[in-house]
Amino acid sequence: MVRQTKPSGTNFQPPASDVHVDWTQRRAHELAKDMLSKSDTPDFKYSRFICINLWRAISPPPQDYPLAVCDGRSLTSTNCTPNAMISCDKVPDLTKPETIPDGPIVSEADLFPYSEDQKWYFFSDMTKDEILAFTLYDSQKGEKERCPHTAFFDSTRKDAKPRESVEIRSVVYFK
Repeated sequence: MVRQTKPSGTNFQPPASDVHVDWTQRRAHELAKDMLSKSDTPDFKYSRFICINLWRAISPPPQDYPLAVCDGRSLTSTNCTPNAMISCDKVPDLTKPETIPDGPIVSEADLFPYSEDQKWYFFSDMTKDEILAFTLYDSQKGEKERCPHTAFFDSTRKDAKPRESVEIRSVVYFK
């Protein structure tokens, strides 16, 4: 997925400005099964899987909307709100839940509230030669130690450039 502050072309997303983990526990398990079923070894028996995000800035530093990540070990609670993305041709009337279409959930993220106990780090000077890898879900740890993340506008950097970044969401399986 390509993310751009100033869109150019098609097939891009703006920086995500909510504190989130890309997959809920339920969706992570569905995704792991689905991806494996489409692989060369759909019957592979695994004991554990980890969903990992690989993130890389492709614009020069400093970026105007840097990526911020929360140290998952600093989460004192796994209280979060599931946020389902529903793909549809027409935006439904959200004041009338009956108009929201049924169908497969493409993505379901967990949104996290702020807590003073959380430890945050941000990366505004990343170059094309650097990559950040962080855990979205680990089936062995459940909802503990996931890495909530977000983008934010950094008003302190007058020389900031519009951010362009690439992220790859992946699943790693263990025997």
